[in-house]
Amino acid sequence: MLFKLGDWQPDFSMAEGVEARIERELPFFLRRLLAYEVPAHIQGDPRFGVKCFHHPELVREANNASANGQLVQLMAAGLRLRAVWAEPKEASRWMSAVDVRTMLDIDGLRGSLQKYAGNRLGIALSSLGKPLVLDQRWLHGTKQYLINLNFRLDEPSVRK
Repeated sequence: MLFKLGDWQPDFSMAEGVEARIERELPFFLRRLLAYEVPAHIQGDPRFGVKCFHHPELVREANNASANGQLVQLMAAGLRLRAVWAEPKEASRWMSAVDVRTMLDIDGLRGSLQKYAGNRLGIALSSLGKPLVLDQRWLHGTKQYLINLNFRLDEPSVRK
């Protein structure tokens, strides 16, 4: 579970001291925990007993920081720059990892492309899904990806 707490900071300053407060309140807290019944609307899997929750902003930031998230941002920038010379009627195109690398091998993106050396770009593209990579196929021994040429970062998340 991922909860976002904001700028809240606990205040542990107690006249009797933290240990004394815990010793005094722990039996009552444990009794409350043992008597607690999970409301039906949040009951979940047997392991944890409650449905999982991930704060959407934390999930988005974690995805953006991941290698796949960085590739999505790189592809969005490359597609935005490519849109200047793309055929307007073309919505998607089958591309190999080499084609994608060529598309991204431009000033401003070249430095970020280095982490996808060798077959890493193909592996990363294989793990991406809609709305960026619409489909995958093998053609003459080369894996190709159907790339959505109209992809923009403001679309729904690529990964759930």
